[in-house]
Amino acid sequence: MGTERYLLTEDNRSLRDIAAHVPYDALHIMVNRARYGGGGIYNLYAAFTSDNPLADYVFLHESGHSFAGLADEYYTSLQGLRGRRPADDPPLRRLIFLI
Repeated sequence: MGTERYLLTEDNRSLRDIAAHVPYDALHIMVNRARYGGGGIYNLYAAFTSDNPLADYVFLHESGHSFAGLADEYYTSLQGLRGRRPADDPPLRRLIFLI
């Protein structure tokens, strides 16, 4: 995605295989690293680094992407102008964090 702080897993199948052992509606991947970063994909998962001063903010920010389909608010991002979550998409009923 053109930025060194964007963080996602490259092995989605293994992630889903591990998570399949418990019921869940949302996945969060906590990475023990000091570098600021994270990533969130709507209806898939959110990832964030835990060992930096802004970890709480990044966790919340990426949760918004994965759980609610929120777009980035950066002034350089075109994402806020593109497709948003469909109005008829049903909300999730429960939230369980796998950390």
